[in-house]
Amino acid sequence: MSAEQLQTIELPAHFVQVQLNGLKTLVDNHQQDNHRVQFDASEVERIDGAAVQFLVVLSQLQSQAGEQGALVVNANETMTNAFNDMGVVELIKFDIDNSAQAAAA
Repeated sequence: MSAEQLQTIELPAHFVQVQLNGLKTLVDNHQQDNHRVQFDASEVERIDGAAVQFLVVLSQLQSQAGEQGALVVNANETMTNAFNDMGVVELIKFDIDNSAQAAAA
């Protein structure tokens, strides 16, 4: 069995609906190559509901495929607040960056 390749995609500072089509195409291309996708959210300053929904769907698809690991890495306070506000924090596999952990403490 070959090792699964992980592709990390950096999310834009303003992660909103207009970026979703391009991100979906990028994710589709990586998935066609049998790569697991992960998003680096360290630069996110703003996120809208459509972007959160996009992450929920991808997280669910990866869970159904039996894929392990966080979908979103370096989730900052902006991301975690959006997940909490929309009530989806339990639906998205993510890790929190050190600055967000310090702010939450």
